[in-house]
Amino acid sequence: MNLFRKHQVFLTEKDGLYSDVWRLDSMQGLRADDNLYAKYQAGAFGAVPNL
Repeated sequence: MNLFRKHQVFLTEKDGLYSDVWRLDSMQGLRADDNLYAKYQAGAFGAVPNL
């Protein structure tokens, strides 16, 4: 995930019958040098993986 830039990463979140999709560059406060994978695993983006 850290190999991509913010505008190349799309996240999805499903709620019942509906899904939301957004790009990381639409999120406020995200810096270019942030560890995207670590923030994703911590749930900072809202789209938490279902493990």
